[in-house]
Amino acid sequence: MARSYRVACLTGCGTAPELIAEASRAMHAVARLHGFSLQLDYVPFGADAVVRGQAPPRGSYLGADAVLVADGDEDAVEELRAELDLRARQTRVRFGGRSDLVLLAPLGEGSAAWTVAQAFALARSRRLRLSAVTDGPVWRELLAAAAAANEEVRLDVLDRPTALAAAAFDAESLDVLVADPTLGEALAALVGAAAVPARVAASAFLAGHGPSLFTPLDTGSAAHAGFGATDPSSMLLAAAMVLGDGLGERGAADTLVGALAGTRAATADRLRAGVAATTREVTESVIAGFQNAFTNAEFHPGVLSS
Repeated sequence: MARSYRVACLTGCGTAPELIAEASRAMHAVARLHGFSLQLDYVPFGADAVVRGQAPPRGSYLGADAVLVADGDEDAVEELRAELDLRARQTRVRFGGRSDLVLLAPLGEGSAAWTVAQAFALARSRRLRLSAVTDGPVWRELLAAAAAANEEVRLDVLDRPTALAAAAFDAESLDVLVADPTLGEALAALVGAAAVPARVAASAFLAGHGPSLFTPLDTGSAAHAGFGATDPSSMLLAAAMVLGDGLGERGAADTLVGALAGTRAATADRLRAGVAATTREVTESVIAGFQNAFTNAEFHPGVLSS
């Protein structure tokens, strides 16, 4: 039976409509390549919903498999977060070419154990490396218990000064990083900061039940809206997180991220030559790069049972 998912795409004002359009094209293309289908439901959000005089219907996102938000309206996002069972914030940062780091932090102390379990699961799907930063005995007990159940994952426990220094100056030495709530945002801001403008970041709010929420961390300037000149990289990274972390289609997510990395490198060469790429050109280049980024030896669910 073909795999099928529904994603609620909440579109606001400014550059949001053109960014969600590019993310939609990329997600549909990579879904076809990896053998599953997507139903994307577009719902007015934030200032756009206010102008239209309509609030997003709760069923449009509560019944979805994942929620992708393209609007940077923080107040509207906070209202949406209150409707969902969100437990941890996950920030993915790409920097310095192909360097990639994922940071997780619980949204409250009550979800610390859940977040630690998610961090170990993510480490198993990547490079079997997990770094944790905490000074508290409760967190150390949680980490020790989880490490005993995940012996294949190498766990490095860092103190705060070491973690902050590594995030700022040696982020390549990290892969998956889990931190307590007070330090999570500071670390996310530091990772790859020296690599700007090569740094690309997106964020997710992971749910214990129901859909998780995904959003880019850079939607460009509202003054650029409608000119097709906004860099869609952060939006495409958020779309990849939807696929991998929201829908469990990690092969498709890896294809999208790999193609994005190749496009970023090519775009950097063009910018150095004084030639700018449009929003559509970047996405077209990413889609064209799927053939190079696609892993044709991936495991497809259901093969062993057929």
